[in-house]
Amino acid sequence: MAQELETKADTSGSIAAAIAHEVNNLLTPVIGLADLLEHTGGDEAVREQLIERAVDRCQRAVAICGLLVDLTKDSPIGSRTCSLKDCLDTAISTAQSRAADTGVRLECGFDEPGQLALPPTVVEHIVLNLLLNAIAASSAGSAVTVSASYAPASAWRRAAWSIWVEDRGRGLEARSVASVNRGGLPSGSSGIGLAVVRLLCQRWGGKLSVASELGIGTTFHVELPAD
Repeated sequence: MAQELETKADTSGSIAAAIAHEVNNLLTPVIGLADLLEHTGGDEAVREQLIERAVDRCQRAVAICGLLVDLTKDSPIGSRTCSLKDCLDTAISTAQSRAADTGVRLECGFDEPGQLALPPTVVEHIVLNLLLNAIAASSAGSAVTVSASYAPASAWRRAAWSIWVEDRGRGLEARSVASVNRGGLPSGSSGIGLAVVRLLCQRWGGKLSVASELGIGTTFHVELPAD
């Protein structure tokens, strides 16, 4: 029990550190934007653009801090469940405006709705971040696809749901793919970040992997325990 608590504490600390890094990356440029605003003068178009960028970064930082608050509500694995369909619907609905702004279509298809053995906020954060990354990597007129399927329990594994988020964007370099699949923390992602997604999967008994080719697209695969 003591070792299990220590492991959870170490994982939570890693998640908090990753989130703090993301928040710092978002808020530090706001200081520069504020300085530019002070010296912009009367150019309203430039001022509006700077304000919009600053507000966007602050809103994303607030969302990340909200995730940290969610994670402090520490519930044992399996003590809470959520509807896969509801979580996917929420994540897709939240990402829809970003997709519309960039001319990207969101498509979704999955087996009969099922239950996951983890809190809904965790699933929504995982899927939403993968969606936003996929949208950012996609060009106007292309589609980002979310799909899911159920794998029943066997002698060597528990029942699980697999979720795929696929885009036809620019793709990832081989070293980035290898880093994710080795369980590393890739840098350069926006928003909550793939690092936090991986740590969330790890904390709640899930797995994260990726397949990608430059110029063809990327597919992220998340496996999460079924209820």
